[in-house]
Amino acid sequence: MSEPSYGAVPAAPDAPALSVGKPIDFSAEVPVIPPFATAVIGLVGIVLWLLLPLNIMSATFWTRLLMSCALMSVWILTNFWVFRTLAAHDTGPAFTPVKGLAREGAFRYSRNPLYVVLLICVLPTLGLLINSWWPILLTPGLFVYLHVWVIPAEEQFLSKIFGAEYQEYCASTPRYLCC
Repeated sequence: MSEPSYGAVPAAPDAPALSVGKPIDFSAEVPVIPPFATAVIGLVGIVLWLLLPLNIMSATFWTRLLMSCALMSVWILTNFWVFRTLAAHDTGPAFTPVKGLAREGAFRYSRNPLYVVLLICVLPTLGLLINSWWPILLTPGLFVYLHVWVIPAEEQFLSKIFGAEYQEYCASTPRYLCC
């Protein structure tokens, strides 16, 4: 049975793909898939909140829920935008085979738009929902994992496949947003 393509057009079987832990394989190029790493950090945040509450605000649950919905809407819309852009290049997210280099859509502003919204939206949403700083304070740990292990592996992989075209893209588009 083949791996799911997460809504993207499936690539040819011979298209190259980055090796990745599903969810953990320390011999893979990306040892832990980012959604699993995010879930683990979120669970650690919940445990810390249960052991040592560190409230964000005194707002009602409904106010925090509304703020959370706004953040998650940004995350969902960006994901749809990215998935659609990748599908136009016969490429999918989530470490599926790569056949094309997406440079338009959200990829005009960031080489890693899914990671940007993951960091800005997902753990902060959890923090708002449980009214705890812990998930937000742990977000830099996820950033370090992405910055040190995941993104360099992806960049090396894409550089191998697309060569000068990818290097030109890197020179003209920031890794994150403006930095």
